Amino acid sequence: SKESVVKEAVEKINALDHVSGIDFNCGCPAPKVANHGNGSGLLKDLNHLVKILKVIRENTNKKITSVKVRLGFEKKIPKEIAHALNDAPVDYVVVHGRTRSDKYQKDKIDYESIALMKGILKKPVIANGEIDSVKKAFEVLQITQADGLMIGRAALRAPWIFWQIRNNTTKLPAVVKKDLVLEHFDKMVEFYGDRGVIMFRKNLHAYAKGEMQASAFRNCVNTLTEIKSMRE
Repeated sequence: SKESVVKEAVEKINALDHVSGIDFNCGCPAPKVANHGNGSGLLKDLNHLVKILKVIRENTNKKITSVKVRLGFEKKIPKEIAHALNDAPVDYVVVHGRTRSDKYQKDKIDYESIALMKGILKKPVIANGEIDSVKKAFEVLQITQADGLMIGRAALRAPWIFWQIRNNTTKLPAVVKKDLVLEHFDKMVEFYGDRGVIMFRKNLHAYAKGEMQASAFRNCVNTLTEIKSMRE
């Protein structure tokens, strides 16, 4: 990530009134990103990372700036990352509990290292990684003592997980689930047009996971191409 490119990107974001903040992602493990010094690749040069965060803060007109990191690139360096980010002008830090080399391996998640960073950082810490249920959410908060949680992949198949955590319940009225799915579909069509129907298939696949006759439902969904038939 070049500082000049980041500065230019921030200036373009400044013109977007609907954007309230900038969260700089240093967690992406994809080779095409990380191997070029971007995403989690920035964790190999913490001084440069802090410089970029300063460029963002100095040039943005948004109220909030934050950064998302992993525990390191090839090996865990939570202490080093935490101390470096204490010098960065960000409002909070999101920590994904794996290194870049761990990718998304479930058995590699390390909440204790997030807790270690929480003890060093002088700003709010948000825990991230493998939070896929209400029970897990409260377990992670207890282990890490984090100020909050960030949920990614689990929210793709169950966007109501936030409501469940807030209300500390595993239940969800069927009508709420239906309404949320329909609202999601309508927003996809509004943004992508007819192409949104095809794109929404993968979302319906995720929504159907664990439901009765999910396989037959997915096969049916894969044949739908029209907005009306998909909505029905």
